[in-house]
Amino acid sequence: MRLLKDLAVLRRYRSRREIADSFRVRIPAWRDWLRKRTHREWPGGYVLQTGGLYFYVPEQLDLMGAYKLLKPFKPEPCIRRFCRRGDTVVDVGANIGEWTLQMADAVGPSGRVIAIEPIPRLAEAVRKSALANHMPQVEVVAAALAESERQAEFAVERGNTGGSRLGPHPGGGEAVDHITVRVATLDALIAEAGIGRVDFIKVDVEGFELEVLLGARATLERHRPPMYLEIGAEDAAKRPLLAALLRDELAYRLLGVVLPGGICDADWDDYLGLRGAFEAGGIRNVLLTPAPRETAAR
Repeated sequence: MRLLKDLAVLRRYRSRREIADSFRVRIPAWRDWLRKRTHREWPGGYVLQTGGLYFYVPEQLDLMGAYKLLKPFKPEPCIRRFCRRGDTVVDVGANIGEWTLQMADAVGPSGRVIAIEPIPRLAEAVRKSALANHMPQVEVVAAALAESERQAEFAVERGNTGGSRLGPHPGGGEAVDHITVRVATLDALIAEAGIGRVDFIKVDVEGFELEVLLGARATLERHRPPMYLEIGAEDAAKRPLLAALLRDELAYRLLGVVLPGGICDADWDDYLGLRGAFEAGGIRNVLLTPAPRETAAR
């Protein structure tokens, strides 16, 4: 109980929304002590974010969970722009549910959120969070997505589950656990669930975005949802293939790179040529919008 209260004080302090905090939270050594204690003692439980949402953070604390406990809530502007009341949206790589819950809040009870997360304890955490926030519109699928259905090895980073991925991990070693997960295609999941519309998709799967999108071809062609896509972790050989699928075959425009303060203008040529916002390399989050069908047909 005391730990939960101290963490709330720290988040309030960092959000600068309250000025009546105790003096100790202003001391760097105390904040460092609390951070270390949190990693050592967190028992699992629900944390109330300043946005009014309860997030369940599992006992096995990693970087993603610690971020929810130690940092102030930051809403994702793209969600409010692209997820409207009554929409059906998909969160591929839900992890602890950062996007899932905000999506569910945006689409409301009349909407639908399909949260896809292969790590069992994280999928269960998203389910618990949905229950705590009374969000029956959230459906959690405990699976990884790719271009075909199968069982496959999945590498789970202990310190940062956000870096987990299908297949062997390039870092390997004792910092990674290997589990076997179900692999599905988005097209099959959409068909099995009888979903008649898809309004927005977010994909964050640590370099396997191409495989996910190959298994979502029919969904993208039929529903034309805007997408928020993490890129930069993929192999260099996948870059032209990703552009060929999205730009040439499915007629998606790369609107730009999403940053905390806005969107940096960029296009497919920048992505392929590693120019502009892509010049420094590294992970980038991009916003993709479908060209109108009449434009795509020309």
